Amino acid sequence: MEPVRKKTVAFLSLGIILGLSVIAMTSTKIRGETSLKTDPFAFFVGKVQQSFTEGKSKAEAKDIKKYVDREKGVIKSITNEIEWDYKKGIMVINTEKSQGATGFLNREPAIELNDIIISSQNEYGSILVISLDDKPIKDSGKILIQVMTEERPYGWQESGNVIQNLGSFPTNIKNINAVVTFKNRDSVKKVTVLDENGYPQREIAFSKAGGNIEIKLAPDALYTIVE
Repeated sequence: MEPVRKKTVAFLSLGIILGLSVIAMTSTKIRGETSLKTDPFAFFVGKVQQSFTEGKSKAEAKDIKKYVDREKGVIKSITNEIEWDYKKGIMVINTEKSQGATGFLNREPAIELNDIIISSQNEYGSILVISLDDKPIKDSGKILIQVMTEERPYGWQESGNVIQNLGSFPTNIKNINAVVTFKNRDSVKKVTVLDENGYPQREIAFSKAGGNIEIKLAPDALYTIVE
């Protein structure tokens, strides 16, 4: 008997979080070959499943051309809630209750999503805005802004793209230099910076402009609560 061919089943992490639909399903025979070739970008569009059978090999797949623009270098999820611009190196998530971006954020002067606008001077980072009361961000009374920038061990040194010193503990994190704007909103009462353990530390100022709320994030705050 010919040994069963084993293949790796891969899932896009964000796709699992959002419960994306299955966009391709393959079936592998114990005897014989299967002719299906899955587009490698399919794993970034949605969930791909594989099963094994003794019967006739079959495959079901959706056309993903409208989700993958190879010329522009942009891939969208099947729900249109995640978009990855792999040429610029920026991925965004844009749902009712969670919105944000990760990657080389300063390559775009502003990243506009449904309810927020992200403007970052950090070369690389992640900014995620999440509703904490299970309401859409536009109606939420309590929102978390979670931020991360580049981190390196204390004493890290490099020169000419060559590492001179690996450094040691503690880990240092680059200061945050970003603004989050809430669109069409003027009902914010306070903005509170939390410490690394999630305890309130201090309140920071915010500004109102043209019906929007602008928050200049604290340079040392990974967590900020907007109420």
